[in-house]
Amino acid sequence: MAGIEMALNININAPAGGVDIATVLYDVELITETGARYVLNEALLTLEWEEQISELAQRANITLANIQAGSSRLSALCKINCIIQIFAKWNGGARKLMLDGTIWEWQYTSATEKELAITVYDNLIRLQQSKDIKYFSKGMQTPDLISAICSDWGVESDYQWDQKLTHEKKTFSAVPISDMIVGLLEEVRKKTAKKYVMLFKDGKLTIAGFGSNSEIYLFDETNSIQTLNKLTANNLVTRVKVIGKEDKKGRSSVDAVVDGDTKYGVLQEIVRRDSNKKMKDAMDEANALIKERGTPQELIQTQVPDLPFLRKGDKIEMAAGNLMGFFFVESVVHVATDRRMTLTLTRDKGDEGEGESGDATVNKGDSSPEVAEMQELLEKHGQSLPIFGSDGIFGNETQRAVKEFQKSVGLEPDGICGPDTWAALRG
Repeated sequence: MAGIEMALNININAPAGGVDIATVLYDVELITETGARYVLNEALLTLEWEEQISELAQRANITLANIQAGSSRLSALCKINCIIQIFAKWNGGARKLMLDGTIWEWQYTSATEKELAITVYDNLIRLQQSKDIKYFSKGMQTPDLISAICSDWGVESDYQWDQKLTHEKKTFSAVPISDMIVGLLEEVRKKTAKKYVMLFKDGKLTIAGFGSNSEIYLFDETNSIQTLNKLTANNLVTRVKVIGKEDKKGRSSVDAVVDGDTKYGVLQEIVRRDSNKKMKDAMDEANALIKERGTPQELIQTQVPDLPFLRKGDKIEMAAGNLMGFFFVESVVHVATDRRMTLTLTRDKGDEGEGESGDATVNKGDSSPEVAEMQELLEKHGQSLPIFGSDGIFGNETQRAVKEFQKSVGLEPDGICGPDTWAALRG
């Protein structure tokens, strides 16, 4: 049986030669509870599937005509937990599996249309809809924690992201499995200001950084159907206060204040520092908030011809409307029966990392993760900070310690931690 054919004669360009949209074909197949396989293309009325950046599982929404299939109608064959597979091929290549899931919702309308609507999720839906209790001791790294969580549920994890943390002890009580995983990854994101993507790929929960695809496809004026670009000050943060642990009267000290671009006014967020969070970690989180939310948020969407293999987290190039340059896919909705997909995008701003924190020159009055790191190194070199410790704030006590350290290694005791002082601290 022939697959769903794309009628558009459009090429989407990539270094390897691109994709001729006219060659894209889809197949949708059902595997019943008895193991029988049915190709559903003749009954297919609508087919779309999507990936959202905040969700683990892929979801497909399919509408079928309730036709006869052998001795039964599709409404009798398509039961909850039966397998649905979506395949696609292009450029005359081999057929590839796009989604492998199970029927999660079933609805039949018999009045006039006699249509069957089904919702399909991949295997990660079980992690979204199941809760558990977990305890992990201090010192485990992010990939190991996620592997341990997934293995109890029969899911293999593939941690490809180049960012990870060594975590404090973790206690989860009646928490959805997906929330455990997302919570750990969010800790890493807040610490590093780097984005990640979660995918069900080759039967595994794959965690990778944005832009890990090997081929980058170009969408331009010749193949882009519509673009939308919107700016909003909702969720803007221009100041972050780092708040210490409450005393017996419920009062909290302000340990640090991190300002961003206050030309938008003061829009304040709070980072709480408890006994398990070092000052450096709190400052990292505050700076990551300013970096991520310190400018008006941009909503970018585009409708383009459907590439069935394009996934969330992929990097693409746009040259349509006012969208020029490279972007990352945050969510994708493939609408096969309409021959298009809708992408929600974020701009690729390049590597915005600061490099090694020791590259920055710090002086009295500064408050930053770099100051906290410098203070920790000073203490390792025997310089005492008895009152404030490694609090990330460059005050009089820290300045005295810097001068004493500079004297001990033969540097000019100016109390400023520049390249030579950093080199000596790391030496």
